[in-house]
Amino acid sequence: APLLNMLNVKYVVTGDSLHQDWAVNRFDEGAKEYENTAALPRAFMVPAGKILPDGGAVLSQISDPDFDPLERVLFDGSQVKHARSSEWSRTGTAEILRYDIHDIIVEVDSEGGYLVLTDTFFPGWNADIDGAATEILRANYAFRAVELTPGKHRIHFYYQPTSFPIGLSISLLALAICAGLYIVGYRKAP
Repeated sequence: APLLNMLNVKYVVTGDSLHQDWAVNRFDEGAKEYENTAALPRAFMVPAGKILPDGGAVLSQISDPDFDPLERVLFDGSQVKHARSSEWSRTGTAEILRYDIHDIIVEVDSEGGYLVLTDTFFPGWNADIDGAATEILRANYAFRAVELTPGKHRIHFYYQPTSFPIGLSISLLALAICAGLYIVGYRKAP
C-alpha cells in the first residue's frame, strides 16, 4: 500500500475483498470499490532526502513496505547531481493553488526540506521558487521535487520544452524564406 499511497491512488476497484486498514468499502455490488484513506496528496513536504547509487536502488527501497514517503524522498545518484541528503526538523504544509495541464502553482510554509509533486518527471518542465529559477529533481524514481529553505514560498512548475522555441524559430525562418521567394517571383513576373 505505500506505493499506492505515494501514487495518490484514492480509489481501488476490484472483484476481491480487501481487508487492509486503509481500505474503506464504498460500493459492493458485483465489483467492489474501496477508498484509500491513506492516499497522499499530489503535493507534500518531506523533511529529508537521500541519494542512492542508481534507479534500481531507489525502486528497491520504495518497494519496501517499511518505506515512508513522508519521511524521506529518494534520489537516483546517477541522475541527480545537486541534491543534498538533508535533514530538516519538521515538514510543513503544501497547498496547490493552481493545477492546469502546463502550469502548477504550490504554496508552501515549512521549516525546509523537499516539496514532492507526484506528477511524472519529464523533460521540459521547469520550476521557480518565489520567481527565481530552480532545478527540478527526479524524486522517488518517477516524480518531481524541489529543495526549499525554511519559510513561506510559492513554487511555480511550468511546461516549456526546448523543442517549442526551436520549432517556432524554424517555422518563422521557413515563412520568411517563402515570403522572400514570393516577393522575388512577383517582381520577375511580366
